Order: sequence, then C-alpha cells, then structure tokens
Amino acid sequence: MKRRFPIVGLALLLVGLAGIGLFRFYTVRYYRPLGSASGLGRDGNYGWPMTPGLGRRGWGVAGGADIGVDAAKKAATDFVASLGPTDLAVTELWKFTNTPYYAPVIEKSTGRGAFEVLVDRATGRVYPEMGPNMMWNAKYGTAWGYGMRSMMGSATGAGGAGTGANDGTKLTVTEADARARADSFVKANASGLTLGPRALTFYGYYNFTVQSGAKPHGIISVNGYSGQVWYHAWHGAAEQVTPIS
Repeated sequence: MKRRFPIVGLALLLVGLAGIGLFRFYTVRYYRPLGSASGLGRDGNYGWPMTPGLGRRGWGVAGGADIGVDAAKKAATDFVASLGPTDLAVTELWKFTNTPYYAPVIEKSTGRGAFEVLVDRATGRVYPEMGPNMMWNAKYGTAWGYGMRSMMGSATGAGGAGTGANDGTKLTVTEADARARADSFVKANASGLTLGPRALTFYGYYNFTVQSGAKPHGIISVNGYSGQVWYHAWHGAAEQVTPIS
C-alpha cells in the first residue's frame, strides 16, 4: 500500500506537466505575438483555437440558426441605445461565414471609433469584439471590465503607449505609417487580398479594411503607438457589409 502513493503522485505530476504543456502550446503558438524582423509585428493573432470553439462558447454555431442581417442590425443598435443618452452610433454590420456578425461603433461628434461589438448569429446576444478592441482600446476598453486603460498605460511590450496619462488620442504612429504597415503585412501574408481605402481611427489603434478585389473581405488593426499589426482572422471571409444610417 505504501508504494502506491509515490506512483499516484508521479501520475498526477505527469498529468499536471502535460496540462501546462498544452496551455503553453496554445497560448504561445496562437495567442502571443509572433513578431518579425521587419518590425511589422507579424503577430496577426490568427486565433485558430477561437474559430473552432465559437459554437462551443455560444458565440455562433457553424451551419446553425441565423437571425439574419436585419435582426442583427437591430440587436447592435438596441445595445448602443441601451447605454442611455450617448454620442454613439453603429455605422455598419458585417456578415461573415458561420461566425458572429460584427459592428463598429463610432462617436457621432468626433467620427472616431469608440468600440467594436459582435452579435451572435443564433441568439442576437451582443458582446465585445476580441483582439484590439479589448487589448488596445484606451477609452472604452474598461467598459467591458477588462481593465484595458491600465494595460495601455503600462504594457509597452503588448503594444501599449507606455504612459499612464495616455487617453488614446495622441497616437505616435500616423495613419499613413499605419496604412503602410498594414499594407506590407497583407502583401506578405495573404495572396489575392489587398488593403482597402477605408480606415477608422479608434482610441489607441487604427482599423483598415482588407479587400478581395473590390469586395470587403476582413479587418486589420494597427496599434497607434507600437505599430503592431493584428489581422482579425477569427472572422473568416466577409459575405456582406451593410451600412447603418
């Protein structure tokens, strides 16, 4: 009987080490920036584990029910309206293949991007877009309860501003430089895709449209302080983009 305890302990230790190994594999390989010698930040957070897990997390079920564009538009606009009297408005709705609808929200008075939301295809539930919206948003990131403002103020290694006084308005990377970085990333990593003309400046980063021919295909972000590039690959390809007046 006494000999069983070392064996059980060793078995538990091996299971624990295996769990740590799997955790590090997924976080380092798929979630942590990959980096590049060119300085473009080829870290696109390709999000592979996120995509197969969308249905299991309740974020939309591949091949399942779809509430449709009109209902998704209403869900997004109703969500913004539920925030009370604000200066915010939903500008458009993106429909992707078997992944949640996506909608950017802007400040009407400034024309600046405020935050980004997703709408569950099956239920209409609205929740924050992942990626830069949660990691780099210096003004509205804290609205989701993730403490993004403090990250922007201190985590320079994660693309932050490096100053606690930063409010996300005085970006050190110009829009022209950000566009050049995004364009170089697309050319180096995506055959048949180009960077579109549209850009939206948020509090801490820029969003650009990636196109397939003349049709919107996806979204790419560039940090306004580090120049880090992050492609929203978890969406897949866009099927339709509908303006919201």
